[in-house]
Amino acid sequence: MNFLHRTGDILRSHLFKTAQPEEENTLIDNPEPPVLGNFSGQDLIHDIQIKLQDIFSAIIGPKTLVVDQEMLTYLDHVITEEFYKKMQVKSQLLTSDINIENEPVICLFRPTTGNMKDIARLIRILDINAKKYSFFNIPRTTSRFNECIDNKVNHIIEECELGLIPLGKDLLSLEMKNCYRELFLHKSTRCLHDIAQALSHFQSIYGTIPKIKAAGDCSVKIAEMLCKMPLNRSDRTTSTHIDEIILFDRQIDLITPHLLQTTYQGTLDEFFKPSYIQKILKPKTLELKTDPILPEIEYLPNSELGRQLTLIAKKLESIEKADKNKMSLSELGSYTKTLFDYQRRRHSISCHTALITELYKRMENNQYNRIKDIEYSLLDSNENKIFDDFIYEQEDQSSFSGLRLLIIKSQVSGGLSKKECKTYLHHAYDREHLFTLLNLEKTGLITKKTGKKTTPFKLQKDHYTPLSVSLIKNSNKWNTEFLAPFTNQFCEKSQEIPLTQQIEDEKITVPRKPIKLVFFVGGCTRDEVAAFRLLQNKDPTCEYIIGTTEMITGNSLLKSILGTSPESKKPEPLYSKEILRQQFKNLTKEQLAAFNQALK
Repeated sequence: MNFLHRTGDILRSHLFKTAQPEEENTLIDNPEPPVLGNFSGQDLIHDIQIKLQDIFSAIIGPKTLVVDQEMLTYLDHVITEEFYKKMQVKSQLLTSDINIENEPVICLFRPTTGNMKDIARLIRILDINAKKYSFFNIPRTTSRFNECIDNKVNHIIEECELGLIPLGKDLLSLEMKNCYRELFLHKSTRCLHDIAQALSHFQSIYGTIPKIKAAGDCSVKIAEMLCKMPLNRSDRTTSTHIDEIILFDRQIDLITPHLLQTTYQGTLDEFFKPSYIQKILKPKTLELKTDPILPEIEYLPNSELGRQLTLIAKKLESIEKADKNKMSLSELGSYTKTLFDYQRRRHSISCHTALITELYKRMENNQYNRIKDIEYSLLDSNENKIFDDFIYEQEDQSSFSGLRLLIIKSQVSGGLSKKECKTYLHHAYDREHLFTLLNLEKTGLITKKTGKKTTPFKLQKDHYTPLSVSLIKNSNKWNTEFLAPFTNQFCEKSQEIPLTQQIEDEKITVPRKPIKLVFFVGGCTRDEVAAFRLLQNKDPTCEYIIGTTEMITGNSLLKSILGTSPESKKPEPLYSKEILRQQFKNLTKEQLAAFNQALK
């Protein structure tokens, strides 16, 4: 039995134990991104590459680029190894044990509070070695950074605006990690200006967008800033005829991120870190950025993965069995082109088979199925005992499963009563998540009972349609009264179209669909992207470009509230140990011993 047959058998045995055999050899309906007029994310990549080329070209010869983890992830989407080699750049990650060689140094990062200690340490190392270095703050510098670099003479400080980057044909992101925490926990306005600046730069490349709608406090502020910013249209500008910007606060729909995701890429984000993915595939490797199969399956429901991969494997098998002796010259030429991609796709299927098999083992876990049942019972407003039992039985308090269910219950029930707070929070999560619970209340993830419930959710055959997608679909009905159950902040603004763009628009005689840019302030999930694509497939009267500050999951959102980076396992201390012990002086000896152990 050859490789492709084994692939299909493995997937069918693990993922489709009760599925019926396929009659046709056609791929299933995949929520693929639409063709959005003449919009192309390559224009954004080209703009960023030109700016980076100007930065690197200012220093002749080899140079070292120092970036933080956030910027490293950002640059991986737009810069290739060939680009680095051409510009004679060797990149290093900003860490506590960084080693700088005898080369000019270029530092590229976002000057956030989280990496300020590493930045200060790097500056001391560079000053000791009397090195000349250049700092480029993305997108602008801060007063705290200026304090770190004050009275230094061997440096150049500049600001560099790197805006939205394409993660897909219709998906854009700023890759601003922990943006939710800064906006909704610390109430920082720095992110608001950065988002408005990025959207303004987007319009300078693609053309002015005439209408702006905003729902939520942060979105309204961004809309006001955006209307006041001047647009500098560059020579590369081509009008893409985007009709409307819809700014949407993550605070309006806090339920969707905390549900277990149902798409392939979303479930991978939930369960597996990139390092663990490579561990599963070892000794094989899989570059998700250049993977030929991933775009075809990343937004598929988990229940359809096995069937889709089996059909792709059958297509590859037909290529393998093709009789080359009976082909004409033209057929042989096209066959040669398909062989070029054959080996890569075969390797990719093998890797995804291993990943899906491991993923499905986790999804077969009783705990996973139990959480899914509780989620649907909460969304369907069926109060039952299984939720209470799950909370009381939580032994691993480092897990976010219970907290995510508590957040869902609080959101769909219009808050938690005093009795519920005492029962759920203090009984199940008394000391382990004390400050997390305070932060959950500050951000509105857990609220006190108000007496009114959230608008009913749309459940169809055990499928949850995200509230955010339902609201944005009906954006033409938005007004203060329509959005009253969700937010009391709403605005609608218009921008004047330049004369040159009006002339370009008049030249178009072919009928076209309206295109809307939907921007999530605070993060967007993979399931929401898939929902928008399915919405366009079923009702193609309007097309959407999705933008976001970052891609999130329920766990990543809660980790940002905890004050930990995705790689860190321990939360940052909020108070000294002495202050904490004073607050817990009434605890029993056993409770105090457990608390001291947690502090260590």
